[in-house]
Amino acid sequence: MEAAVDISQLQACGHAVAGHAGTMQDPDGNLFIKPCTKQELDFYQAVYDKAKEEEAVEEELENKFLAEGLNPEDIDARIDDWRDENPDATKWRDLKSIMPEFMGSLSLSGSADLAVSELVAAVVGDTGDAAKDKEQAAKLIDKQEQEQEASEKIPEEWVPTNGGKISTDKAIVLGNSSVGYKHPNILDLKLGKVLYAPGAPEKKKQKMDKLSAETTHAKYGFRIAGMKTFRGSTDESQLNEEEYMVYDKEYGRTLVNDDTLVNDIGKFLFNERAGIDEPLAKAVCRAISQEVERVETILSRIGVTMFSASLLIVVEGDGKALRTAIKQHNTLAEALDAGEPSTVKLEDRVDSGIALQDEDDDEDELGYPPTWSVNLIDFAHARFLKDDNGNITSEPDSNFMDGIRNVKEIFAKLGREA
Repeated sequence: MEAAVDISQLQACGHAVAGHAGTMQDPDGNLFIKPCTKQELDFYQAVYDKAKEEEAVEEELENKFLAEGLNPEDIDARIDDWRDENPDATKWRDLKSIMPEFMGSLSLSGSADLAVSELVAAVVGDTGDAAKDKEQAAKLIDKQEQEQEASEKIPEEWVPTNGGKISTDKAIVLGNSSVGYKHPNILDLKLGKVLYAPGAPEKKKQKMDKLSAETTHAKYGFRIAGMKTFRGSTDESQLNEEEYMVYDKEYGRTLVNDDTLVNDIGKFLFNERAGIDEPLAKAVCRAISQEVERVETILSRIGVTMFSASLLIVVEGDGKALRTAIKQHNTLAEALDAGEPSTVKLEDRVDSGIALQDEDDDEDELGYPPTWSVNLIDFAHARFLKDDNGNITSEPDSNFMDGIRNVKEIFAKLGREA
């Protein structure tokens, strides 16, 4: 898939709550562009390539059944039976479904000495360089040809970025997870007890070990890396110009501890000032717990390790808009349960009066606003675990999985009826 991007039109991302500086978006807010490492690009590309391989296998089966004269309904049934007999037949597509949509990468041509984030900032700013850099810097958003994997040289002296721009000549282009929401609440949960990859410089190990020990990483396997909530404070002086309460990275590092973590996460949803009362918040918490459990189930089948990856949870933060969106999705679910025809195939689950859509559903086609989403993000230090024969194993690293399980349990606890 190819798409042109006009770098001169890029602007700072309005809904980023954690991570490095230099994140951008297009004018419509549909694309999220961030500086990245080759390892992160390779991870996305590998998952998408394996998902395509799965699709090709099913397409071959469908063609075989079609040649046998089966009708579409019988073909679907046979494919379902085949999936039941082969539980790993969709595991890469399932993994793809819990990642942001990968649109491709933005490469610099002839600008190896300039970081992507720096060039983008220069083009957008009033530097006078726009006409000169545009042709070279913004050819396409395209899936790059996968390069041969090369080991990254670890610098002898590690210097922390402290959330600043990373040194890279690549940017990744993703679908923006906050698109379609009226007022998205956004929660970034950094996963893991160990926060550095094997072979990291000693100074980084020491800093990350200290961070883990002094925060909720040590006990729960994650921390709040950033959060923003619509009308999240009764003190209007604490809200920004868009009426958001913003909790930066220092909040989870210094103000949240093991004893307050559950209540602090509760601030993400329990917010009557924004029209989200306790019954609605509890129902959404239960739904999010189920979505996090789905993430856990998908990852449990794939040998992967991730350091400093995150769960990104987005929920409609305007209570009125949230209720409207839920009602629309429930109406569709009821119509499907009644056997009414639909142009879009859906298999909805209903929990506490809320229809939970499968991740394969295209909400844009439905024309319905989103309610919430749970995605796995940030793969700068993600890699697959392989056996002695070079095959990817079927069991993930527990380092980040423990955090996912605890997130699931905390949202379930917040959603329990008194």
